[in-house]
Amino acid sequence: MGARRFAAPGALFLLGFFVAFQLILMITESMSPIGWFDWDATLALGPTSLGLDIIFIILVAIPILFLEYYIFAVPIAVLILLVTKVIKSKRYELNIMNISSHFGGTQMVRRAAIPALFSVAFAGMFRDPLRDFFFGSTFVPPAEIAAFYPIVLSLMSALLFMPIALLLFMPTWVLNDAGVVTHLKSDNLELRQPPDTQGVGRWISNMLGGYAILAFPITMFLAHFYEPLIVPLFEGTIDLAIPAQANAFMFEAVVGFLWTLGLPFFVMAFIIPVIIF
Repeated sequence: MGARRFAAPGALFLLGFFVAFQLILMITESMSPIGWFDWDATLALGPTSLGLDIIFIILVAIPILFLEYYIFAVPIAVLILLVTKVIKSKRYELNIMNISSHFGGTQMVRRAAIPALFSVAFAGMFRDPLRDFFFGSTFVPPAEIAAFYPIVLSLMSALLFMPIALLLFMPTWVLNDAGVVTHLKSDNLELRQPPDTQGVGRWISNMLGGYAILAFPITMFLAHFYEPLIVPLFEGTIDLAIPAQANAFMFEAVVGFLWTLGLPFFVMAFIIPVIIF
């Protein structure tokens, strides 16, 4: 397949980066900068904003993710092997299977999916502290972009936790690519049970992925439907009998639904470069 296998992951990377940056700038362009980076003195870019500071931090974080992979992935993978050997040594033994070296674009995108869901779900546990950290406790978004505020908050929170997710998942990639598996010892096959062979990396990633798949829809429901729509509806602050409020309610519900489907792809876009290289 050659370079063609990078077409789909590359397109996801470019599109996700562009749209994510636009969303972040839309919400934060009028907010005061953090002050960690002096744009005026260094790049002479003129007026600055919190959005530019955040984008700069994201761009700096990308090479850090590569360093994270090359520095920590293999040592943690070795640690996982040692722990697995201790836990399963009585009935299982470790082995290495000869697997194909083919790894296409579809596999790259699929590999990025679960860490993205994990990042979103894990960040959702700290939604309120992160909201105060990013925007302050008194920030009220302008009415014309208020529907996109929860979207940007979820995106920024997920990107903040993405390095933690990758630190957990990257060692499993190393183990999966190496073909390291556990299988029942021959004396255990005398019992009435099927042979049990499983990749060590897949064993770990399945546990993490199970949490992500369960927690992601709950997190998104709370963030984009329960808090902004259902609670105000029951409190009476939204009256669906008023056409303007009903239209705003439907618009925010549709945006929340689309964002629930789309958010993982934006986070995946930031993970794809680590997988490709």
